[in-house]
Order: sequence, then structure tokens, then C-alpha cells
Amino acid sequence: MDRTEKRALGVAALLGSGLFTLWIFALLYGHSSWLSWTVLACAVVALAGIGPAAASEMFGIGTWPFVGTVLLAAWLFGLAVNATPWIVWLTFAFGCAFVTLSFAFTVASERSGPLHHQHRHLHGHA
Repeated sequence: MDRTEKRALGVAALLGSGLFTLWIFALLYGHSSWLSWTVLACAVVALAGIGPAAASEMFGIGTWPFVGTVLLAAWLFGLAVNATPWIVWLTFAFGCAFVTLSFAFTVASERSGPLHHQHRHLHGHA
């Protein structure tokens, strides 16, 4: 596992833990129960995907865009039904963070992926 993969897994773990913390605060203050349980489900999926993401096949990485998409959809629905603003906007922030992580990891992987190594092999080292 290279440095980029380790950083991405660390960020995913941090975001998943942050979602779990958000769920706890939402429960403590009794706001928007449907949204708080959606946040918990996303936290579980994000944290459960870390183990498979660390494997050589990296299957768990697919959980990042999924969680981001679900959180952004929950944000839009929360806006539509006038859910508690602070949890709605934190849901948006976490959704954007997971989507950004997905794109950033994909771009970083493409730069150092097999096509990059094959190109260097065919054309020599720069």
C-alpha cells in the first residue's frame, strides 16, 4: 500500500468517525431522527469499507462515492422538508468531503497507476 492509499484510508476513517459523532449529537439533541439514522447508516458503511479498501483489490473504495451520494441526497431532502439546519448542512459538508475524497483518490491513482508505469516502461524514465 502506497502513501496515497494510506492517506485516503485515514481520511475515510476520519470522515466515518465524524459521521458517527454527528449521529451522537443528533440523538442527544433529538433533531431530525430520519436524518440522524441516515447519517449513522452512512457512518457504518464508510467505516466498514475501510477494511476491504485496505486489501490489495481495494473493493471498499466504492463505499466513498456511495456514501457521498447518499449524504448529498439526504441533504437535498432535508432542505425540502425543513429538517434541522445544523444537521442538514453538516450532512452536506460530509457528503461533499466523501465525493471529493473519491475524486482525489481516483486522480491520484490514475497518475501512479499501471498506465503510468507502462508509459514509463515504453518510453524510458524521464
